[in-house]
Amino acid sequence: MSELFTGRHHSAAATQEHVAASDRIEYLCAVTKHGSYCRLIITIATTFFLSFAGDSESASAAGAAANVDAARITGADQDPANWMTYGRTYSEQRFSPLSRITAENAKQLGLAWYADLDSNRGQEATPLVIDGVLYVSTAWSIVKAYDAKTGALLWSYDPAVPRVLGVKGCCDVVSRGVAAWKGKIFVATFDGRLVALDARTGTPCGLS
Repeated sequence: MSELFTGRHHSAAATQEHVAASDRIEYLCAVTKHGSYCRLIITIATTFFLSFAGDSESASAAGAAANVDAARITGADQDPANWMTYGRTYSEQRFSPLSRITAENAKQLGLAWYADLDSNRGQEATPLVIDGVLYVSTAWSIVKAYDAKTGALLWSYDPAVPRVLGVKGCCDVVSRGVAAWKGKIFVATFDGRLVALDARTGTPCGLS
C-alpha cells in the first residue's frame, strides 16, 4: 500500500488539496512511499497538457530564478499559476483560485512525471512552483529543484545534516519546506542552520 502525504499531515486515503501550476498547465503534487524510497508524483490533466504543451516555456528558458518579493506575494491572487510561498499568500489560506482541474474532469488526470527521492524517511514539505521551477525540500533538509514541465532535475543540495541527530526528532527527519526570496531559496536545516541557495544553481550563497 502506498502512503500519500498531504501538506503538513499524511494519510493513505487523502489527496493533496492544493494545486500548483506552471504557466497554463495545472498540476497536483503528492508523495508516495515505495519500500526503501519515496517518490514525488506529479499528475496532470492530460487533455489540457496536450492542448497547451506547445505554449509553455521550460524552466531553462525562464528569466531570473525565484524572482519573489513582497509585492509579488501580495499580488499572488493575480498570479495564480505560481505557488511562491508556504501557504501561497501572506494569509496562509492554501487556497488556489485555479479552476481548470475540477471534480468533473479529474478522471482525465494522468502521470506527467515522477522523481525518486532516495529515502523512505518522512516527507512533509509543501513544494513551491515559481516560473516553471518546482522547489522542494526532502528528508534530512535536502533541497531539489525540478523543471515543473518535464520533471528534469535542475539541481540538488545536501546540507550534510549529521545522521546521528535523527534520534532527536519528534516526527522523523522531515522538512516543512523552503522559502523563496529575490533569487534565493532558503532552507532551515534539521540541525538548526539557515542556508541560502542560489535559486538557479543550488549553490550556497550569503543570507543577505
